[in-house]
Amino acid sequence: MKNKFLVLVMLLILPITGKCLTPEEKLDKISSGELNDLDFLNEFYSSFKPLLTCANNAHVERPKAVLSGKTCPDCGRPLAIRKGPYGEFLGCTGFPKCRHIEKIVNESEDDVKVLCPTCKTGYLVQRKATSGKSKGKIFYGCSSYPSCKTAVTKEKYEEFIHS
Repeated sequence: MKNKFLVLVMLLILPITGKCLTPEEKLDKISSGELNDLDFLNEFYSSFKPLLTCANNAHVERPKAVLSGKTCPDCGRPLAIRKGPYGEFLGCTGFPKCRHIEKIVNESEDDVKVLCPTCKTGYLVQRKATSGKSKGKIFYGCSSYPSCKTAVTKEKYEEFIHS
């Protein structure tokens, strides 16, 4: 919300038409000695300060937590559905004191569980490569990662299912 507000503010402050000097032109005039740098900064700040104050005082309402019905194994508080840069996950409502998180498991992933062929304690779960030459491709990795680094292709995973 504040970011959108500041973008709007910058559009109001920065000249859109050719009638006024742009900040770049003003900086050129400062470097050539035609304009005093303190005058430029005072002019800019005097129009920017009230807008910044308004943005800082703007009330941004956080979305209400959607409880999952599960409890945190670490502290016993309810787990809520949260959104992060990699999608939704379950996070403890006691954050930041409790930092427990869990992956949200789709029901279809629960139907077939393939035991990890290496560690025999974790299960192979679907993941998406985030870097390297395989970026964006689907693979199956051990749920015990990082202690077990087993990763297999979709074809190999399907062989495990049918064997």
